[in-house]
Amino acid sequence: MKKPFNLRLNVMLKNSHYQGLYSLKSHISILKDRDWLRKHAESVLKDGVNLVVEISGEIFELKRNMVVKLFGWRNTPSKMLSPFMHSRATNSWDNAHWLLRNKIQTPRPISVYTQRQFGIIKENFFICEAIHHHNNAREIVQHDNLDLGTKVHLVELLASIVQRIHNTKMTYNDLNLSNFLVQDYRPEKIFLIDQNRAKRWLVLPRSRRMNDIARMNLCTCNTLTDDHFCFLEVFLRAYSGERYKSDKILLKTSMRKRFFHKELKSIRNRLYR
Repeated sequence: MKKPFNLRLNVMLKNSHYQGLYSLKSHISILKDRDWLRKHAESVLKDGVNLVVEISGEIFELKRNMVVKLFGWRNTPSKMLSPFMHSRATNSWDNAHWLLRNKIQTPRPISVYTQRQFGIIKENFFICEAIHHHNNAREIVQHDNLDLGTKVHLVELLASIVQRIHNTKMTYNDLNLSNFLVQDYRPEKIFLIDQNRAKRWLVLPRSRRMNDIARMNLCTCNTLTDDHFCFLEVFLRAYSGERYKSDKILLKTSMRKRFFHKELKSIRNRLYR
C-alpha cells in the first residue's frame, strides 16, 4: 500500500535552478528520486527514459493533482552537449507559458527545476496541473464505434489549433495525436502536452509548417492521394484553406523525407544490432 503524500506549494520562488511555486519544506530531493515517485504516485503515466507521474498536492491550501515529469537521457552525446542548451524541463516551462499567452490550451505550468554540474544537466523536472476526464485524440480517431462525423469534426478542430500555434511562429516538433487531450469537442477543452520539443522562429515558412504537420500520423497510406478518404486530407483542407494545393505538394515532400529517414534508421539499427 502506498504511503499518503501531499505536496504543499505555497511560496513563489525564482532563482538559477528553480522557478515557480515552491514548498517551505524542501521537496526537490524527493522529486528527483524515481523510486520515491513511483512509490507515492497516484498513477504512473509513463515509465521509461522520462518518468511521468501524477501526485496529489495543495496550492495555497487548495487541493490539486499535479503531473511531475522527470527527464532522463537517451544517450551520452546528448548529455555531453547539454551545457550548450536549455533543459527539456525549462523548454516545457517556457513553451507552456507561450501557448497560454496565445490562448492555446495546455496544462498550466506550476514549477520547473534544472540542476547542472560543470554545465552538464544532471537533473531536471517539470510540474504542471493534471488534466482529468479526457481521451487523447488518437483513441478517438481510431475508435471503431465512433461515427465518422465526430472524428472529422475533431480533426478539423486539431487543424485550427495547429494553425494558431504556427501563426505564433512556433513549430511543435511532436505533433502526434496522443499529445492532444480531449475533454470536449471545443478548442478550449483540448489540451496540448509534451511541449519540450517545440521551437519558436523569427520566420516560419510553409515548408517548415508542413514538416511539423507530417508528424501527425493521420495518413496511414503515406501517399496523400485523392482516390480514398484520408484524415490528413481533412486536416490539410481545414488548415490551409486557399493554400491547400500548394501546401499539399510541400506536405507530400515532407512525408517522403520522413519515410526515407525512418527507413534509413531501420537499416542502421539492423546493421548495428
